[in-house]
Amino acid sequence: MKYIKKKIAISWVFFSLLLLVPLANNSPQLQPHNYDTFSKNKSTTANNHTKVKKDHRDHGAQKMLDDTIAIATGEWAPFTGEHLEHNGPVCHVVNDIFKGAGYEVSFSFYPWQRAYQLLKSGDVPVSAYWYKSKERQKHGYYSDALTHETIVFYYLQNNPINNWETLSDLNGLRIGASRGNTYTDKFWRLAHEGKLSVDLADNDLKNFKKLLNGRIDIFPCSKARAYELIHKNFPEPAARTIHYHPKPLSELTGHLLFSKAHPQAKQLRQLFNDQLQKLKQQGLFDSYFHDISREVIHKEN
Repeated sequence: MKYIKKKIAISWVFFSLLLLVPLANNSPQLQPHNYDTFSKNKSTTANNHTKVKKDHRDHGAQKMLDDTIAIATGEWAPFTGEHLEHNGPVCHVVNDIFKGAGYEVSFSFYPWQRAYQLLKSGDVPVSAYWYKSKERQKHGYYSDALTHETIVFYYLQNNPINNWETLSDLNGLRIGASRGNTYTDKFWRLAHEGKLSVDLADNDLKNFKKLLNGRIDIFPCSKARAYELIHKNFPEPAARTIHYHPKPLSELTGHLLFSKAHPQAKQLRQLFNDQLQKLKQQGLFDSYFHDISREVIHKEN
């Protein structure tokens, strides 16, 4: 009888263990981590007052990214500006694109060289906005084009430019240029070789002042930017004396720049480009730049 009771007890223990095995397999400790939020612990511990929004984004592109994307930018009216409406149309469309993907955006305005250094070091993942150059391509990935701009030479009405075909035709003229501006590789090469007489200034506004004061003969600038600077900073009689030659120095496109030092730069760029393409397909993109286009067309007419 004791033997039978002992056998029954052993069988019951064995049976109980069999029941516990599937329960252990369903234990939360053995399940993969839930990555419905980000692999970076969102700032709930550092900022307890911040509400964690429901994450409805494409997690393949968003892991390790914060809810707010920091973007370094600078003053480049009429496209970007701290005191422009929506910080200018470039910042406006960038903000709306990232918001549509579930992000908040924080724009910080710096001198352009500082903005570039922050991007280069990876301190910010994105900077807005830049023309293409070989130097910048070393440190950043370009988005699809946000702007298309025409760079032309400006001159005074009483000191017009003769028709020119190549940059060499401008030899002998005093040409203003702004430090850090792109223009063209050939322009800077001829300047460094002394085949063009280039007088540098810190920014475009200073160059237009030099033009009006007769210190330079011509100055290259995008038509939209020139219109903004001339009509916001000079009285109308002076503004009317500034003309431009119709032959473009270059046609440039402006882009977001995504830092190669940031681990998610390519994924973030892809997300941005996808949303940008949708905006263009919906016919909404051009409306962000409507006021700029209208002003430039009005001026040319």
